[in-house]
Amino acid sequence: MLFRSSACELVLRRWGEKERLKTAQEKLKQQAQRPPAPKENEPRRWFVDKQGQTFVVFPPGVFTMGSPTDERGRIEVNERQHRRRIERSFAIATTEVTRAQYAVFAKAEGIEQRETRTDSKTGDEPQTTVTWYDAVRYCNWLSEQEGLTPCYRIRVSGKEVIVAMEPDFLKADGYRLPTEAEWEYACRRSEEHTSELQSRVDISYAV
Repeated sequence: MLFRSSACELVLRRWGEKERLKTAQEKLKQQAQRPPAPKENEPRRWFVDKQGQTFVVFPPGVFTMGSPTDERGRIEVNERQHRRRIERSFAIATTEVTRAQYAVFAKAEGIEQRETRTDSKTGDEPQTTVTWYDAVRYCNWLSEQEGLTPCYRIRVSGKEVIVAMEPDFLKADGYRLPTEAEWEYACRRSEEHTSELQSRVDISYAV
């Protein structure tokens, strides 16, 4: 589902439908609201937040974590396969944070927005060259914009930045970085839809 959402958005851009896509995103942004925890077989498991970012909601589930021995790009270190249970539903963005989205945060917080490693200047390219501290600060800022509970406790003392997770941060409704297990769960769940999408869209044209 994650792959399908981001790929479809990219295809629409390549087909010259950028303005229609932007109009649709603005309408969804104005109606932004988080859905309740998804139920099994519930048709809609996505939402657009107030910043215009599209999220896919994943329900709890069990999956095999770790790379199979025949998987392309496998690295032997710490790749023992094991069953892992995700106890909670969570949402993850369908694309990377763009420069345009990050710029709103940088301007509001008065911080420097570093250049990305790309020649594109449309604002739609991913915001790279950010530190882990930049990322968690951005997450807390997003939470504050929507009146949600921050997941990180950030304290700045001179040049030192101290970050700690809030108690029960996994139960908080604010923005945070995904755990390693959540990230792999989302990726592997998305892979289930890859062949279906490839049968409908020429992926070589979309990439």
